[in-house]
Amino acid sequence: MRLTQLHKDSILRCVTNDIPALDEIKAKQDIITAVEKAMSPAVRKLYKTNPTALRAVDISWYDLGFCRSYSALVVGDVSKDALTEILLPYKTARAKQRDVLSQLKYALKSVNTLASAKKLLPEFISYFPTDEEPTKNLPAVTNIMADLSKMGWPKGVKK
Repeated sequence: MRLTQLHKDSILRCVTNDIPALDEIKAKQDIITAVEKAMSPAVRKLYKTNPTALRAVDISWYDLGFCRSYSALVVGDVSKDALTEILLPYKTARAKQRDVLSQLKYALKSVNTLASAKKLLPEFISYFPTDEEPTKNLPAVTNIMADLSKMGWPKGVKK
């Protein structure tokens, strides 16, 4: 059986759906907590009493594996290097996931048949479509054009 691009996209989507999802709320809270710990004691005290009084940076949450693309993160006096270090594990995990899925995507693009896909990626056989068997009884199709013409098809054509 030939694998179409639709089959390949479907396989990739099914594998992606089986990857455990990141708990975004917990991860964002962990990032905020880590940023708070990196603040100086005086700034941390001010942050606890009035979080909006401090410096904020726009970060791409999408790069960290979250759904929302950009929002502000209050960082106070945390240096850019310290913030980069805090965000690094999340960016690394997201990049690793993208790389692995890209490898699977290009492996699927390299095959054209179900048999070659099974040979190349035996671990993913459960995600592959089943072999299609030709139908034994073709549907009865008779006089479709005549019936459509009686109903006025094609529209606007005079008889």
